[in-house]
Amino acid sequence: MNTLYTLGYSGLDPAHLEAFIAGLDSPTLMDVRLKAAARDARWRKGALVTRFGALYVHEPRLGNLLYKEAHGVQLNDAEAGIAFLAEALAASDVIVMCVCREWQTCHRAEVVGELLKVRPDTLVVHLDLAGFQPKDEPTPGPVQQN
Repeated sequence: MNTLYTLGYSGLDPAHLEAFIAGLDSPTLMDVRLKAAARDARWRKGALVTRFGALYVHEPRLGNLLYKEAHGVQLNDAEAGIAFLAEALAASDVIVMCVCREWQTCHRAEVVGELLKVRPDTLVVHLDLAGFQPKDEPTPGPVQQN
């Protein structure tokens, strides 16, 4: 069974994510931002494609239409996006990524909740790679298992 990881990249160096990915067997890095843009050029779609190649997928259907609002989540196309995520998860581990550091207040929590409705046996690991150095073993954040 494959694992669903979630990651908020705020404050991280992409090298830390790259090192974590190197310890997995060809995972899918699924960017669930509505727009794959960022103030930090290292986290823009073009830079991510260059760094991660075929592992990187931008999935705007799982983006939050209300991302500019202080509160609220409305996934762009939850049904199609969750179906795509479930299909990817059947083939490999998946890292669902966006900018928000805290998963509890991020739309990634909604993505996970919707996925667990169709795949309740999925192991979900919320990553915190802050301080993770490429030579170190990662220390995942809280684990949610259903």
